[in-house]
Amino acid sequence: MTSTNWSRALVEALAAEIAHRAGTGPAVQAGNDNGLALMLRDVGVELVRVAPDADVPADATAIVLPGTLQDADSATLAGFARENRTLIVLERNPLHGSRRLELLLGRTVAPSSLALSAVAAILRQAGYGDMTAAATLVDPLEGVEGDAEIPGTVVEWLRGRADALEAEYLVVARPGPAADAPLSARPLNDYAPVNDAHAERLRLAKHEEYVRERREALLAKAEADRYDLLTLRDHAVGAEGASASAVRSAKEAEAIAQAILSQPRGARRYASTLLNTVTGQSPLATAKWAASKAGNLAKRVRNA
Repeated sequence: MTSTNWSRALVEALAAEIAHRAGTGPAVQAGNDNGLALMLRDVGVELVRVAPDADVPADATAIVLPGTLQDADSATLAGFARENRTLIVLERNPLHGSRRLELLLGRTVAPSSLALSAVAAILRQAGYGDMTAAATLVDPLEGVEGDAEIPGTVVEWLRGRADALEAEYLVVARPGPAADAPLSARPLNDYAPVNDAHAERLRLAKHEEYVRERREALLAKAEADRYDLLTLRDHAVGAEGASASAVRSAKEAEAIAQAILSQPRGARRYASTLLNTVTGQSPLATAKWAASKAGNLAKRVRNA
């Protein structure tokens, strides 16, 4: 953009602001931006222009500064604030994505203008604390040639940042105490996400990343499942060994009981109880029972 080429949306917003102030007094343009005056005339607004070194008419209640705030004298701005004049500042955003991409491609860009935060700082220092801002939204790739060389992730990262979409600012400043919150801009136009080759490359990159992470998660789960299966196998082998040992113990207990049946009556009665217990329980339970009773059985046999 050149200094005389402002967007239609910004010019219409400026015209609406000037028309809204029509009853409070005239607005004048400080500077020689003839293009802005012509664009305003196209939308039905006549704006008086004043040379940078000329005095502003006494009856002017609003002063339009189209890209000239950084050249304005701080004492002059402070004087406007004391005279209770409103400032309407137009600036191009030096942080717009197109400028960043041009620099990334190794190209020179037009002399820098002021970012919104810098505009707010200058106006606050001059005594303008009551400010509102609006911005036109433009895709970062608009006007950038050779964008095929730019990684899609870079383009989409810029598209996700609000300050990289804001191309132009319209700031209306009135004298007063400064607000605590930083100045932010409302959009002057709708912006729909662009679906182009850069967006497609980013989607593919995100899908590949998802597939990689999913594969790693599945491999980790498979390894964990394998460990659990090996642990269960070890438990099963151990249980099988314990069961075999219990069966042997049960058979030995049954043999002892059968042998004791030939002993006196008291021993035979105890042996019969032992035999019923051995044959009526699971091998493992029988082994536990036999182990707990083995000592008592020996004593009973010796005392029979």
